[in-house]
Amino acid sequence: MKLFRVFYAFLFAVFFQSCAPAYLPNVISNPDLQQNGEITIGGYYGSPGIDFNSAFAISNHVGILLGGSFDTSSGKVSHSHGFFEVGAGYFNNKSWNLSWSIYGGIGTGDYSTTTLINDPYLGGKYQTQYEVVRYFFQPSAIYHFHIGEIGLACRMDALHVNGTQDFGPNHRIDHTFPMIEPALNLKLGKRNWRIVFQYGISLHFSNEDFLYLPGIAAVGMQLKLNTKSKK
Repeated sequence: MKLFRVFYAFLFAVFFQSCAPAYLPNVISNPDLQQNGEITIGGYYGSPGIDFNSAFAISNHVGILLGGSFDTSSGKVSHSHGFFEVGAGYFNNKSWNLSWSIYGGIGTGDYSTTTLINDPYLGGKYQTQYEVVRYFFQPSAIYHFHIGEIGLACRMDALHVNGTQDFGPNHRIDHTFPMIEPALNLKLGKRNWRIVFQYGISLHFSNEDFLYLPGIAAVGMQLKLNTKSKK
């Protein structure tokens, strides 16, 4: 019986950790600003939950980024998170069909998971609570074609994770993880509206491990507006 309880505890630890991520990468913003006064607004649904981002060109080469994601679910395993980021950078258009940009910034968020277990041995409420701070640097390039654009962005992060969990071997994390998150963006549509598809991966380079979602997959819409007329 004691051996059974040890084995059961091991299985529960694996299950609990698999449902309690410390980090879910949000959609990588790739706004493709072209000139002073342009604004992009995007909304998405996918692996990070509900995601949003926007960008504003304050000159012909400087832009500001805002973005984030949130999600909530309830049940025997309930999860909630909220993440917000801000950044700024440089963009340029080399020709009518090719543009590139470099952005950097900071983001922060909270991730919480509660698991309810009805069991005579390990029954109860188990919780995880993580706080993350992410510093990022993000180069990107975009190729334009007749009905849309295709782009590649690579977010390079220093992700600091601080948190605890009630069950399992990794009871506490307080560590900074170097990460790289390349993503492919496909935008289809004409005029100011685009349907957006994004798929990417998230990899960390550290001797210490932590549970996170190792990919980005989302679909959404993006609107581009001009607040100033072209000269």
